[in-house]
Amino acid sequence: MNWCILYLFLFGPFRNTDKSFLCNIILDDIKQHNEVFTSSVKNTTAYIKNVIGNKLEEDTIKKITILQNQLEIIRKNLNSDSK
Repeated sequence: MNWCILYLFLFGPFRNTDKSFLCNIILDDIKQHNEVFTSSVKNTTAYIKNVIGNKLEEDTIKKITILQNQLEIIRKNLNSDSK
């Protein structure tokens, strides 16, 4: 919020102005900050989910690769035993 406006309404030439007008300005400012904060939290949450998702995906791919390698070793052993 613009602190100059607040100062003008509290101590300056507008101090006798209707206080509900000042309250509405403050309320609008709080709403805007809340929207920015909420948006920031949503963006951060999405980023974290994306990073964690990518990490889990990488781990899963590594485990699948390990399992495929183990399966290939088992196949080779079975083929050599059957000969």
